[in-house]
Amino acid sequence: MNKDELLAKFQRLGKVLMTPVLILPIAGILQGFGNAFTSPTLTAAVPWLAAPGFAIFFSILKAAAGIVMSNIPVIFSICLAYGFAKSEKATAALCGFLGYMCMNSVMGTFLTATGVIDPANLTTGQSTILGITTLDTGVIGGLKGTVRLSHSMP
Repeated sequence: MNKDELLAKFQRLGKVLMTPVLILPIAGILQGFGNAFTSPTLTAAVPWLAAPGFAIFFSILKAAAGIVMSNIPVIFSICLAYGFAKSEKATAALCGFLGYMCMNSVMGTFLTATGVIDPANLTTGQSTILGITTLDTGVIGGLKGTVRLSHSMP
C-alpha cells in the first residue's frame, strides 16, 4: 500500500467518524443546560427555575442528552458500519449494531460465568449496556464489534 492509498483510507475513516462526533457537542450542550438549570445551587439562587414547567423542561433536556452520552459506543458502531458500506447501508448499520451487541453479550456471559463480573455488584469498568451486563469497552468496543462483524461478512 503506497502513501496515497493509505492517506485515502484515513480520509475515509475521518469522514465516517464525523457523524457521531458532530452529535456529541449538541448532546453536551443539552446536558450542560439540563444540569446547570436543575442544580440545587442555582435553583436556590433563582427560585423561579424550580417552577414545575422549567424543572420538567430542563429534566427532559438532561434525559435526552443522557441517552446519547450513555450510548456513544452504539452510535459509533452504527455510524462506522453505515459509513463504510458501499451499498445496503441500512443492512450494514443493523449489522454494526448486532455485532456490537453480540460482542457485549458473549463477553458478559463469559465473564459472569467465570465469576469476573458480579451483576449485583458492578465495579469500575463494568456496566449494563442496553440491558446486557458486560465489560464497559467504550467507543473502542463499538468500533471493534463493528469491524469484527464486517470482516466475517461475505
